[in-house]
Amino acid sequence: MQGQTFLLLTQVSALAAAIQVPSASTASADMDQSSGIWTLAALQAPLTSQWRLNLEADFRILDNFRETSQMMVQPAVLFHINKNWTVVLGYTLDVEPPSNNENRIIADGIQHFAIKDLVIGNRVRFNPRFIDNVGTVLRFRYRISLMWPIKQSGTYLHGWNEIFFNATKHDEGPVKGFEQNRLVAAVGFHFGDYQRAEIGYMWRPERRRGADTASDHIVAVSLMFRTAKKFERKPLPSETALPVAR
Repeated sequence: MQGQTFLLLTQVSALAAAIQVPSASTASADMDQSSGIWTLAALQAPLTSQWRLNLEADFRILDNFRETSQMMVQPAVLFHINKNWTVVLGYTLDVEPPSNNENRIIADGIQHFAIKDLVIGNRVRFNPRFIDNVGTVLRFRYRISLMWPIKQSGTYLHGWNEIFFNATKHDEGPVKGFEQNRLVAAVGFHFGDYQRAEIGYMWRPERRRGADTASDHIVAVSLMFRTAKKFERKPLPSETALPVAR
């Protein structure tokens, strides 16, 4: 227990540091405020106790709810090595109207555990991006997430922070170094044995090439369905691996 407590304190410190990165990056820049909604639908197909297929579709609207910014389809396969580790391999097709398309590879390593009812997850993602008219961009992401059930009601709280870095420099497209941060607070609930939903608020500061830093305020909605193996009313540590697209 002492080891887990120390690990938790280390992760909370990392979360606080990650939240400070966008603050430091944007302190001297004007913020371009916008609002929108991101909706996600995920179909999960457990194959065995360790293997799972996952298909997600994501539809995103920004510019104060006036403009479709992204449409994504993302298949992935998940393998639960044991109760504390999951690996993910997947692919993303990202269409950004009117004409920008992007293909991505997803390679995740996820560590997850519980301290009493608190479920904690750490995700590291290697995310090569192949962007039309730009080229290949190597992106790395780190996310820490916390899930807390509200007694035995089937309702739970879910929060996470994720930081994005690009390792590749181009004359166009995403900036090199720190790119964006996503800070989310959500509530989740079950509306059936094989259905689950989350709704919450996301704050996303993003550095943009040749423009003011964006500050997006987003309503984040996720619907998750399973073909087999009921959702547990109390979140399991492995649930921090899902949804993949977020």
